[in-house]
Amino acid sequence: MAPAITSTVAQTALAPDPGQSRQQLLTTLQGRSLHIPDLHALMSHWPQDVHPEIERLRQDCDKTLQDLFPEGERLQKMRLADPALFGASWWPYASFECLRFATLLSIWVQLFAWDDDSTEFAHLSSDLASAQQFREQTLQYIQKCLSAEAELGAELPSNRIIKFFGEFGPAISSSSNPAQTRAFFEELVFFVKMTESEQRVQMSGVLPTVKEYRQRRMGSSAVGVCIAVTQFVVPDLVEIADEYRYALNIEMPGDVMVEKEMKTILAETNLLMVSGIGPKETLENLGIPVLVDRPGVGQNMWDHIAFSPAFAVDVTTHVQLGSESFAAVQGAEYIANRTGMLTNSGGDVLGFTNLPNGSLSDSIRTALDAFSKDWPDIEHLFLDGYFGYGNRSSDAPADGRNYVSSVTALMNPFSRGNVTVAADDTSVNPVVNPNWLLDPRDQEVAVAAFKQGRAVFTGNATRDIVLGDEAFPGLNVSSDDQILHLIQRSASSTYHASGTCAMGMANDSMAVLDSKARVLGVKGLRVVDASSFPVLPPGHPTSTICQYPVPHRAMLLGILNVGLDPMLTDTCIDALAEKIAADILLGA
Repeated sequence: MAPAITSTVAQTALAPDPGQSRQQLLTTLQGRSLHIPDLHALMSHWPQDVHPEIERLRQDCDKTLQDLFPEGERLQKMRLADPALFGASWWPYASFECLRFATLLSIWVQLFAWDDDSTEFAHLSSDLASAQQFREQTLQYIQKCLSAEAELGAELPSNRIIKFFGEFGPAISSSSNPAQTRAFFEELVFFVKMTESEQRVQMSGVLPTVKEYRQRRMGSSAVGVCIAVTQFVVPDLVEIADEYRYALNIEMPGDVMVEKEMKTILAETNLLMVSGIGPKETLENLGIPVLVDRPGVGQNMWDHIAFSPAFAVDVTTHVQLGSESFAAVQGAEYIANRTGMLTNSGGDVLGFTNLPNGSLSDSIRTALDAFSKDWPDIEHLFLDGYFGYGNRSSDAPADGRNYVSSVTALMNPFSRGNVTVAADDTSVNPVVNPNWLLDPRDQEVAVAAFKQGRAVFTGNATRDIVLGDEAFPGLNVSSDDQILHLIQRSASSTYHASGTCAMGMANDSMAVLDSKARVLGVKGLRVVDASSFPVLPPGHPTSTICQYPVPHRAMLLGILNVGLDPMLTDTCIDALAEKIAADILLGA
């Protein structure tokens, strides 16, 4: 990686004019010096290893390239690009088969995103209609390859680049659940769509804005595809140092990021850092002026993660709402009488408990008791639905049967995640490392918790309603290693992410807020939600926030002249926010 190059050009002189043409920009830049920052600091935490079988991988890559391009300039260019070095550097700890799979897929991505001087696509670069047809054919073939019902021996496309994807479809669909396959397909669709956007801009000659360019390049450079393919590499990772894991063996369900509560807590960290409040080194590396150096911003993320076996049962459950006719009947009953299945969330039976004596090692028992001896180890949450992989009901078997799930969640996790910024722009999503189960102690507790949840529906007490053996994952998943691997692939957030703007003493470098939720080091700024918790208590944090003590309730309501029913006030007002408002009015 090259060292920083000193700039001799004022930044304002290089600010792009959205209406400027590409040629004008090139003319403007010609003969000038640009500043390329030293990226070593930004990438210092990333593994620097190269896969030991890189030469074997080079041989496979070269054979693939020769099959695609028997001769000519394109073959030489692709060899010079050294896709094997890319793969061996990106996935240095993967098994060889997984490494080969991921690297060849990256070759396909590179070939699909054609450029002006690629001979095989020269006619497409200037012919949008033909290029569109090529893209449509590609997506149709990809969808067919990823389909569980993909027909062997089906007619293959004539274009060798499109046909090349056929090597990957069966491997992807067979090693992932339906939700993961859909997510991967959606990344490929975004990639293909952004290559269209890029082609349109290139043909127009108009220079895009920085925001437009960033969005387009995130797609056309296949960043999401490369990240998504990691899930097919991870299961076969060899043992590596903890500081290099990044919880890559945990697959965060996509729907976690669209939950309102999760988006709020992550956005707040993003907002603080982009505003200049956060770890000094991180802010400086992104060119963000440092207002307050608070290393704890974005750190200390706790969450209660959950996982579950599923069982077919002889009672009607919420799974039936997947039937349009059943859902219509229930909807009509609710609208007319406020009765029926829609009056129930499907998750109103829960309890908290400790794991049985002897189910954990003495050292883990001691570590759990250190939180507080009266804190429960786990939560049992019984859902009349199919939890499966990451609580996605779409994973439920389409067999018309009813299912229940015996969900367990860790109440006292040892693993800590973090959130940080990716750019000096709040419209760019933050980088989230949940680090679920990164701590080996969580792994041991999770296996014991899964067994406890499984026992509820494999014992005599529930035998009358359970149909057959366990439906998910199945009793063949029985050893501790098998159960842990299943949990790592299927665990989901309970949307209790907390602690990333933790309260603490002013002399605590990792504290972000004082006891009144005021951001340390600045005036007039507070953070009011579960991110302020220095410790995530067991249970559901919503109840903790809404029952926060409010000594100034009467005074506040009097000042604001709010005439609320006392019962409504006690149960429905966000009490923490109310307390903060009262403190502000009192000048605290």
